[in-house]
Amino acid sequence: MARGHWSKIALICGALVLVWAAPASAYVETLPAAYSSFSLQGTHGYSFLVSAHPEEGSQDEGIRVLVYRKGSTAIYEVPAEVTGKKIEARLGGVGRISVEFHPRGKPRIATIKCNRSAELRYQPGVWMGRIEFKGEEAFSRVNARSAKEITWPLLLIACPYISEPEEVGAELPGARLETWAGPKSHFIYLDAITNRPGAPVKLFAGLSEQRGPLHVDRFVRGTYPGEGFTFDSNLDTATLTLQGPLSGTAVYSRSAAPQERWAGDLTIDFPGRANVSLTGTRFHTSLDHARYTREKRYDE
Repeated sequence: MARGHWSKIALICGALVLVWAAPASAYVETLPAAYSSFSLQGTHGYSFLVSAHPEEGSQDEGIRVLVYRKGSTAIYEVPAEVTGKKIEARLGGVGRISVEFHPRGKPRIATIKCNRSAELRYQPGVWMGRIEFKGEEAFSRVNARSAKEITWPLLLIACPYISEPEEVGAELPGARLETWAGPKSHFIYLDAITNRPGAPVKLFAGLSEQRGPLHVDRFVRGTYPGEGFTFDSNLDTATLTLQGPLSGTAVYSRSAAPQERWAGDLTIDFPGRANVSLTGTRFHTSLDHARYTREKRYDE
């Protein structure tokens, strides 16, 4: 269930707008005026990125707000009033954005460094008004009256990104433990994978919440010492004790009764949601031989 969710974060800025396949000769892509992005610095080391994307007559009209730092991301999506000169949005109980666009200078052309055959024409300017965000549990805050229009989220659409695909097979020496629970309105999952006993462990966890019109995705990702994920050669049992965003211990026993198959006091801290339980009978858990690889590719 968890596989592929991280690509949503890696490409979310670029996917908001347009995707092109570059022809052999150079060309210029003109950005529609209403597509907008701006960024600010939040508290506690988090960056704050807003991307507005109008689709007239569609539920896709609205904004996405990314609040992120290394290994930790929260994405807020909500319907909004978006035009070439105005953004009006209320982020449930965590903030409000009410800004107007003020052009500065003449239109410019940005070169896409990883794709020399493509360019982007855009209008520089400043968004002015109210930009307020108070993350749940005070994980980050932003309070500003202006922000410069930025182009780098749009340039991601023509650039490669790093993916870490997973492979499953009985002959592999590593293991992947995956667990998930909940309805779509409150869905939680965790994926821990190592290429062999004692090797570093890749961890990816997410929490999706729907609160009225506001949708929130929270993610934690990192690499941790191998001793935090132990398992026997037959994958009958496994223990997860990774430190960092995780606290406590969880034990998986394939042959145990359903109520004891995935047990312990393991919890995780997401941005804006701390101490979330990761064990219990509501979780669906699997343990398989697996490995991950690292490659660079284009998203289409």
